[in-house]
Amino acid sequence: MNVKVVQEVLGHKDVSTTLDIYTDVTRELARREFDDLEKKMNENLKSAEVEK
Repeated sequence: MNVKVVQEVLGHKDVSTTLDIYTDVTRELARREFDDLEKKMNENLKSAEVEK
């Protein structure tokens, strides 16, 4: 979820408060995030190839 959305919903003035309290990077979370990034990069590469 976008941290700025969480910040606004929770009413934190500073995003660092939100990040300090509500974020915890676990191996599973990191793996999912990098899997998502890899998927998006591959989709962009495929789109670029089609446009050529």
